[in-house]
Amino acid sequence: MLSLSYIENIINDKILNIHTAFLGKVKTVDGSTAKIQPLQNYKMTAGTPTAAKIVTAHVPKDIKYRVEKIKYMTGATATTTVTESHSATTTIEPIFTESNVFIPEELSVDDLVICLVCERDISNAKKGLTEQPTNRHHDVNDSIIIRVL
Repeated sequence: MLSLSYIENIINDKILNIHTAFLGKVKTVDGSTAKIQPLQNYKMTAGTPTAAKIVTAHVPKDIKYRVEKIKYMTGATATTTVTESHSATTTIEPIFTESNVFIPEELSVDDLVICLVCERDISNAKKGLTEQPTNRHHDVNDSIIIRVL
């Protein structure tokens, strides 16, 4: 008869292999894919911690940006001053507004990212096609970068 701890270890090992999200560091970027080094170790319940292997993640368009403050003129006020000799002087004062703008940047090596792990194989879904069912689930190579830190 199997011991309860043996069955619990099997269940715990399975649970530890369900990946949902992770933090990582970009190692290489090639168009819409990037090689990411997860920043955590993996540990099997009965084993020792092991460094996570580099995984491939999908890079959405415009995932990285910088914020810049811009100042632009939105109007003007005119003030007319009339002197005793009935001459007039008009002064125009511009009205400025400040705002933040988001400027897209390229994802680059050593960027820290948050990756979301999809439930199923996303090979076809990345091309806009319906994904066919596979046995692969919560695989770290079915990751999408959702944010650059």
